[in-house]
Amino acid sequence: MVLGGGGAKGAQSWRGRMEGAAFDGMLSSVEVSRDVMQTCLAHALTTEREEVMGLLLGDIEEDGQGAAVARVWRLSFQRRVDRRPDRVEISPEQLAAAAEEAARWTEETRRVTRVIGWYHSHPHITALPSHVDVQTQGNFQLLDRGFIGLIFSVFSSLPDSTSRMQMVGFQSVSAPSAGGGPPVFSQRLVPVSVAETAEGGDRAPTRLVELQRVQLAEEREAYAEALAAVASATADGPPDSRAADLGIAFHSAIYQKVLCGILAHSLPPLAQALHDRKQHHAREIAALEAELADCELAEAEMRLSGAAISVPAQQAAAPY
Repeated sequence: MVLGGGGAKGAQSWRGRMEGAAFDGMLSSVEVSRDVMQTCLAHALTTEREEVMGLLLGDIEEDGQGAAVARVWRLSFQRRVDRRPDRVEISPEQLAAAAEEAARWTEETRRVTRVIGWYHSHPHITALPSHVDVQTQGNFQLLDRGFIGLIFSVFSSLPDSTSRMQMVGFQSVSAPSAGGGPPVFSQRLVPVSVAETAEGGDRAPTRLVELQRVQLAEEREAYAEALAAVASATADGPPDSRAADLGIAFHSAIYQKVLCGILAHSLPPLAQALHDRKQHHAREIAALEAELADCELAEAEMRLSGAAISVPAQQAAAPY
């Protein structure tokens, strides 16, 4: 069973052909497009108080030597249903929505796209998966054997006061428990590499704008819940009480501060993404101009060669 995707006529992935017993779900490596990697990292850097997460879209393909490689070219942001500092959760409804998004992407691009993994952040702690991460990953793999997890460690300080960012890929390996209970999972690290963004893949500038919308929706919901709590707590108070006004002012100030933080954290990555895109286009333009110059030179040489051949032929045919 896979978590979602497919749908295009004639489009079948290598994993789709290997869904039988021949594919054990263990991946040799993970390739993440440059734009998806940049967007995931920008998402992880949006907050250092709580973990954030999203789903990875792509497919499992063969590397040319029979090994399974997870290739990620799109992601799906997920709104946090439980904003705790040490864990993230995803609802079945969110999984279903991401699967529908993958199916739409398959139809639009004619390239099989599935939900093949998840990513989340580890603020201030190591990038290695916790026992909860390993268990969550194992549960995902019970639904889809080739599922992959990525962890982004951010806001980790070194002794020299510099910050370090790390990223690891991992899967879970199950072993039967001694008492015949649920399987026991252990971690298996998977090498991760960054690939150039292919045609039809996610573009960082567009997705970073979408990330801002997701964050704003989360904060609006939290703000509305806070105001509702203030109204409920002060409903039975004295008529001249200022508690409600103070509560509203407090939460409004927090809300405005959070909005400013979203702008401060999201605009620099967006500007960097646009700068990277500009450099990428400049390299493409330079390569195309060099190719055009080579073609023009080859055309000129062919014309000179043709003229040199045609002149003697005309002289030989001329009457005396």
